[in-house]
Amino acid sequence: HGNCVTRVLQDADPARAITEAAEQLRADVIVMGRHGRRGLASWKLGHATQKVVGRAPCPVLDVPKSSRMWQSKVLLATDGSRYGDAAAVIAGNIAKMCQLPLAVISAILPSHSRERRQEAQTALERVLLAMTRLGVSVNSLLAEGRPEQAIVENAARQHADLIIMGSHGRTGLDKILMGSVSERVLNQSCCPVLVTRS
Repeated sequence: HGNCVTRVLQDADPARAITEAAEQLRADVIVMGRHGRRGLASWKLGHATQKVVGRAPCPVLDVPKSSRMWQSKVLLATDGSRYGDAAAVIAGNIAKMCQLPLAVISAILPSHSRERRQEAQTALERVLLAMTRLGVSVNSLLAEGRPEQAIVENAARQHADLIIMGSHGRTGLDKILMGSVSERVLNQSCCPVLVTRS
């Protein structure tokens, strides 16, 4: 059993207190529940969670109330951005440590250009090669449709019980706390979602 350190923090900005504590403790991950005490169920993603994901010095694991430890499959969503690449490294390490298969998905819209489609395919191939070298069992899918819908639906279809993705996509701006796709996945997913910034 590892040591457990507890802290009770008082701050008008809970997200700031959490991220500052994570920095001080050099935390590897921040784990948060899907709904905060202040939030109404209809609000979906809590404001504090959104701000923590945007400011965190480490990945943030968002856990729905009914979920449990992953034991079936990990699903990685990537678009070839630096955020997606960072998520791929974490996904590979988790899949290897937990001895779980990895599903990799990249989603494209019907309106995307041939160049953008090729970028998505190249991102998948790059992850496939890296995971094969790592010794992780992996399959990939280039899905067409809204990214958040493709990610959530494929996680359910493949019985994945952990989704890993970057906080922003290729069109994301660093100054924005969290990208729209990651926020929508957090709102819609029934399983834990691990979001990383870099």
